[in-house]
Amino acid sequence: MTGQFAANASMLGYLYQIRYALLLLFEAGQEDPGLQLSLEALDDIAFEKDGLPIELIQTKHHTKVADLTDASSDLWKTLRVWSLDAKANPGSSVRLTFVTTGVAAAGSAVEILRPTGQRNIPAVRQQLTVIANAAGNTELRTSYAAFLALTVPEQDALLQRVMVIDRTQRIHDLPQRIKRFLTYSVAPQYVDDLFERLEGWWAQRAVDLLKLPATARPVIEAAALRNKVINLSHAYSAANLPDHFPAIVEMEESELPSNERVFVAQLRLVLNSETRLRHAIGQYYRAYNQRSKWLEAGLIDDEELDQYAAYLHEEWTLQFLKIQEEMGELEIPDAAVLKRLGLKLFNWANENNWTPIRRDYSNGAYPRGSLHMLANAQRIGWHPKFKEELAQIMARAAGAAS
Repeated sequence: MTGQFAANASMLGYLYQIRYALLLLFEAGQEDPGLQLSLEALDDIAFEKDGLPIELIQTKHHTKVADLTDASSDLWKTLRVWSLDAKANPGSSVRLTFVTTGVAAAGSAVEILRPTGQRNIPAVRQQLTVIANAAGNTELRTSYAAFLALTVPEQDALLQRVMVIDRTQRIHDLPQRIKRFLTYSVAPQYVDDLFERLEGWWAQRAVDLLKLPATARPVIEAAALRNKVINLSHAYSAANLPDHFPAIVEMEESELPSNERVFVAQLRLVLNSETRLRHAIGQYYRAYNQRSKWLEAGLIDDEELDQYAAYLHEEWTLQFLKIQEEMGELEIPDAAVLKRLGLKLFNWANENNWTPIRRDYSNGAYPRGSLHMLANAQRIGWHPKFKEELAQIMARAAGAAS
């Protein structure tokens, strides 16, 4: 496997490791909330308790069904790591688990190492020793050497700790297993959405951990995962909504479709700051996509969204009338004065303590972004004469296009 195909397989392997770790922490945490999990520190995945390792786990993912034989490179690369550790830490009782989507070949040593059935360790050792002495795969010489460097008692002690979990589900099948742990947290129709948000948090947590040196990576406690699920599930109550886009986003106008740039033209009538403009575009993007996500997940309906838009429009109308009054008190308001009045209105909208769409939903970016959606539909504006100004802008654009 070379080129892009190899890169894709490698990437899937890493994603599988992260997703499988989430599943394992759910499963292990059911019995012991005090368990701690690490990634790429002691091994691909490791479980610890009170600061001491209790299980090291290697994961191997294949996109197609693959046979796992005694000569498998996946197996021997893993045995190399564990053999070196066994030599360095004689007497260790840490469990060693090899998880693979492959299928152990009938009559093989790896089949004997499954958690069920008769675990004839001397037979396993003899079969693997034959493979190692034959050294049929030159790329695995260091793996063979590491295993053969152990004495027979050390080999038996090592293999006694090894457990092979084969036939595991591939990466696209794992979500259903994880979702079973979420069914008691939210109504059935929201499980998919909760899973999506949880996995997003988990993936970011994994990235943050993997950026640190292996010796400095903190562990993740099963109790912390349980608390995260509880916190996320609170958003699915009648008084709240989940927030799928929590980060502040700056965006350029060029990133928007042409039919979503009317509100940007409105902003340019009153703003001089490009930074504030990019923040406003980001707020629009977040609100627009958040609204779509809620509708897609069945978390809200059009009527509730329309009612909230009507509330925003009414509040804007009251303030816009005040701006109109100020403008009417001037004899001949010049362009600079009109722009200043428009900026005043825009600042009010950004600084106003808006009533949230639902009582417990606290993201202030949503009402501000929703105002930009109304501005894009030309239902509201910031400049005191925004309708006239927009008409001129559109006329000039039409003339330039003709």
